[in-house]
Amino acid sequence: MAGAEANHKRMVLLLLGVILTLTALEVVGYLIAFFVFLIVSLRGLGIRSSVKALTISGGFVALVYFVFGAWLKLSLPLGIVAKLFSG
Repeated sequence: MAGAEANHKRMVLLLLGVILTLTALEVVGYLIAFFVFLIVSLRGLGIRSSVKALTISGGFVALVYFVFGAWLKLSLPLGIVAKLFSG
């Protein structure tokens, strides 16, 4: 029963993370929001290596950005990233 309870807790925390990420998306932008979400999620799922979590998160965020932002020309929320680089 303890295993089911732990899985339930992980699912609830993951759902809260998704809601928080979607809420923060317009403010901080896609790049930052999903990068942080993926790092936290991967750590919660048992990946203890910071290098591995950073590599997977960075690679996934970059892949999605290039597919949707560069190749398909869809705009992703930039949030504070746009403000930082717009002067």
